[in-house]
Amino acid sequence: NSENTIKVMGDINKHGVYKYNDDMTIIDVLAETEGFKEGALLDKIIIVNMSCCETSRSYYFDFEDFMADPDYVKLPVLRPGDIIFIPSKDRAVWDSFMNTVRDAVLIASLLALVGVI
Repeated sequence: NSENTIKVMGDINKHGVYKYNDDMTIIDVLAETEGFKEGALLDKIIIVNMSCCETSRSYYFDFEDFMADPDYVKLPVLRPGDIIFIPSKDRAVWDSFMNTVRDAVLIASLLALVGVI
């Protein structure tokens, strides 16, 4: 159920769907994945907000920058249904994911447009 979960994919040790609560940060969720694989791009973690009531959008989180200067105010806000993707230095995985994100945003935009008409 995406209403109380966050999906984590990419270059991590434990992919999956994790239970979400309002007190969680991206650091809490990433800790549950049991760490990053060696080729992970930690400065380009993607968070895709999949809110039920808004247009989907994505943005980057620089984990390396955060670890160098841990300021919890700068952490991205997570919402139920979000997807966190840790890209790999391998461009094939990255390109495939970005195509999926583009398709998801296009579909969400079309559905919103049809709902307006």
